[in-house]
Amino acid sequence: MVLVGADGVFLAWNDAAERILSLTGAQMDGREATDTRWCIIAEDGAPLAADDVPAMVTLRTGTRYRNFVHEISLPDGTQRWISVSTEAIRGPDGGITSVVASVSDITEKRVHDQGLELLVNAAGLGTWDWNVPSGEVLFNARVGDMLGFRPGEFTDRLESWAERIHPVDEDRVWEAVTAALNGSVPEYRCEHRLLREDGTWAWMIGAGRATERSIDGETLRMSGVLVDISAAKESALLAQLAQLAPERFQAAVAGTSDGLWDWDVHSDEIWFSPRCWALLDYPSAGPYPAVTLAAFRERLHPDDRAQTLRALDALIAHDTPCDKELRLRLLSGEYRWFRLRCAAQRDGTGAAARLAGSIQDITAARNAEQTLLHARQEAEAALREVAALRTALDEHSILSVANRAGQIIDANSGFCQISGYSREALIGSDHRLPNSGVHPKAFWIDVWRTFRPVGRGVARSAIAARMARCTGSTVRSSRT
Repeated sequence: MVLVGADGVFLAWNDAAERILSLTGAQMDGREATDTRWCIIAEDGAPLAADDVPAMVTLRTGTRYRNFVHEISLPDGTQRWISVSTEAIRGPDGGITSVVASVSDITEKRVHDQGLELLVNAAGLGTWDWNVPSGEVLFNARVGDMLGFRPGEFTDRLESWAERIHPVDEDRVWEAVTAALNGSVPEYRCEHRLLREDGTWAWMIGAGRATERSIDGETLRMSGVLVDISAAKESALLAQLAQLAPERFQAAVAGTSDGLWDWDVHSDEIWFSPRCWALLDYPSAGPYPAVTLAAFRERLHPDDRAQTLRALDALIAHDTPCDKELRLRLLSGEYRWFRLRCAAQRDGTGAAARLAGSIQDITAARNAEQTLLHARQEAEAALREVAALRTALDEHSILSVANRAGQIIDANSGFCQISGYSREALIGSDHRLPNSGVHPKAFWIDVWRTFRPVGRGVARSAIAARMARCTGSTVRSSRT
């Protein structure tokens, strides 16, 4: 926190300002907000003119800044990114006499943000940040791209997404959103279809959670991701359709599917149909090796052998239905996924004489399942990153909220830490509680005059919160 005089010179500051700016009290004394040694650089990479420094603009126009970001050079030559918020202090005649500026070092946060942006872009994820009261939703460029929009065409409004939900999915989606908003579930998660610009439908996984709530628990902001799973859904559908035809033949031939086989239990000879050999990557002209149970066992993937043989034993001994998914080694040495189904034919004594059945290549369906699982995992990972980012933001800001009567109605963790009071101890009290006692009553009267109500009679007392530190960081004045 820094108090800047009408001439742009520092009048007062606290320990945190010295630490962030890497200056001693003596070095701060008489320093100007526009000192060229700061080498101030705007976010676009251009030098920031002296007249555009936030404190100077507020002194000149009364305009207050919130989280204005720029880069400065410290005395040791390192560059740091800082966030600046300003508020004008006016005298009895209404003229601006000074400016209170809060300064936060956000260098680590920017590094985190850049890493998160790389993660999101690399994963092809769409992101959204919903301001619930206003209905504004900030979508990244990937969301519009997934739906076939050119850059800048997809507007940042809730309706841009809501109006594109498939009618069949609409009730289910809003039930999931409502449950997350009212806190009955920890997060929103739903698969649904969205209308593309070309009239086709895109399958999406939407996931998110409340990232900001009011004092009474009302959700103010939700953030999350959108993942396009259309390709995986289409692959799963094709695999499902491929299984329909074999199912129609089951009534005629027990266990029939793409490849037929027959095992004579007594002779231990196994017959494979030509289609069965083709599935195993053998040429149609052969030759084909002899197949026994031992040979079949060796063709099984090591991880699938025990459970497959147990299933065959259960079928032989107890007529337990056998329908297993397993991996078989092809002629090339590659493993593919198959569905094995079979039934037992029994002799006059009831013993199993033959096992007849089928194998069906289900590799495409299994891959589609893995793709869907991977997409869900990516969505969950991105959601955790968003939650971590929100936590980081909370850690880098210091804020209390007071009503018109001056009573504290909310305080974030940064304010609690810097004041030394718990949130429970602060709520209901006023800002005299964390007063350091260093400044006279007239000083605080002047500070409180600078406050402005924000919406519905609530005053955000960020200035007093920072000026009223009591944990070893006191405001010192170099002038009177």
